[in-house]
Amino acid sequence: NVAVSGLRVTGAILVYSNNVTVQNCEVNASGEIWGIRQMPGGSGLVGRTWATRRGIQIDRIASAWLIRRFIDPRARFRFIDPSEERHPKELRFDMPGGDFSHEGDRCTFETLVRRTGLSDKGLSEVAEIVHDIDIKDGKFGRPEARGVEQLVLGVLADNPTDRERLERGV
Repeated sequence: NVAVSGLRVTGAILVYSNNVTVQNCEVNASGEIWGIRQMPGGSGLVGRTWATRRGIQIDRIASAWLIRRFIDPRARFRFIDPSEERHPKELRFDMPGGDFSHEGDRCTFETLVRRTGLSDKGLSEVAEIVHDIDIKDGKFGRPEARGVEQLVLGVLADNPTDRERLERGV
C-alpha cells in the first residue's frame, strides 16, 4: 500500500499533490491506494499474476516497478517460456501475444503507462529513458539513458536469476 497525502479525487481519477494522475484506483479510509482496479472494459489488474519472458532486462524490470508502484503493490511475477500455457488470472507482459507489450514504436513500459491512464511528467521521462535503452532507436535522445543503462547492466551482472533482478530493480 502507498500512503498518500495531498490527494484529491475527481470522479474515478485520483491526482496526487505532485500531479501524478492515476485512474480507477481504490483509496481506503486511511488514504492508501490499492492500485488500478480495472482497465476500460472491466479487466481487473489487481490480484493477478504477471508473467513475462525469462531473462529480464530494462523494459521488464521497469514494467515490474511500474506495476508494483502504481497498479498492484502485491503483484506476483512469473518468468516463463512464452509457449507455456496461460494460468488463470495471469496477465502477460513484454512478450509476443502478451496483454501488455510493444505497441507500434512503444516499449512495454510506455504501453503500460498509456493503457493504464497514468499521467505524470516524471513517468513520461522514465518511459523515454526506458524506450531509448530498450528500443535503441534514439527517438528521445535522453542523455540519462546511457548512465541508467550502465546501472541496469550492473544489476544484471550481479544478479543471475530473474527473481533477483526483479527484486533488485523494483
